[in-house]
Amino acid sequence: MPIDPRANDSSAPPTNVAKDIGRLFSSRSNAPAYRIIRAQLIATVLATASCLFFDAVAAYSTLLGGLVCIVPAGFMAKRLDRPTSKARTALGHLVMAELGKLALTTALLIAIFVLVRPLNIVFFFGAIVGLHTFYIWVPLYESRVTDRTT
Repeated sequence: MPIDPRANDSSAPPTNVAKDIGRLFSSRSNAPAYRIIRAQLIATVLATASCLFFDAVAAYSTLLGGLVCIVPAGFMAKRLDRPTSKARTALGHLVMAELGKLALTTALLIAIFVLVRPLNIVFFFGAIVGLHTFYIWVPLYESRVTDRTT
């Protein structure tokens, strides 16, 4: 694994968000975290689209619940996708990624509860809880598919 000399360099150029989003769907991003986030994103879009047939408030509540789950997870995956050769540096990346994910989740929840009216709480939290189950279901599904092919 090559070591990126810019991993701890604060003078590194800023990342391109569009490139990061494109990487999420590229064949190079086959890490388990990216596969789970892709599945969550697809499920959020499908659930939001299906809710549009019934109620617009339910649809955007589902979408916002999905974003509260997906955005912090994507932040954490991006932070943990840094190459490192030292255990102490890797632990630092993990701690900072987890703290960033917690702060981002808190900020998104506060912003949504303060700024969004009306909000269908059942669909909002249903999306959050449902998407968090993907951390179990996606690896379980992949292990069953792998077992069938071997």
